[in-house]
Amino acid sequence: TMPSIADPDPTPDPEGVAIPRGTINVNEAVKIGQKLAAGQSSDEEYYIKGWVRRFDETQRSKSDFESKFAQYGNDYVYLSARNDGKGSKEFYCYRILGKSGAPLPDHDALMIGDFVVVKCKIQNYNGIIESSGTCGIFSSSNAHFNEVFPPFPGCPEPGEGEISVNRAKEICDSRSEEHTSEL
Repeated sequence: TMPSIADPDPTPDPEGVAIPRGTINVNEAVKIGQKLAAGQSSDEEYYIKGWVRRFDETQRSKSDFESKFAQYGNDYVYLSARNDGKGSKEFYCYRILGKSGAPLPDHDALMIGDFVVVKCKIQNYNGIIESSGTCGIFSSSNAHFNEVFPPFPGCPEPGEGEISVNRAKEICDSRSEEHTSEL
């Protein structure tokens, strides 16, 4: 069940970005995270919408950031419910990735001012409200991101009790390998 929380001060959503039913904004995500004990994560994953406000320069200034970005394709960003810089609440996307957890191809796929919808669990990391582990971008206003990860209109995320086509293929491949080794 999705919480019913007031939606204070959000900037209107841009046109053309897929926003799943039940998506919450940054302010709502922060309220959920503040109800968690320090170190606790939510049991469920949420779709969270917001504007890329800034990057975590502490992470980006580390000497191995570029090599790790090339290897893992993840970045560290703060989202806001507002695009005008006036919102005081931020949601920290720790190790943000592309669609379905795919690596981001380059730094142009995620930029300040982009509107994104991410999917993740919410964690209270000693007062910092952030994604628990990695989070994936479900949709974005970034044109380069959408060229690399084209949207699939009409194809919803798997629901409860459903699996994705990729997961079904993985299961079939693993069972095929089991049967081959038995021969």
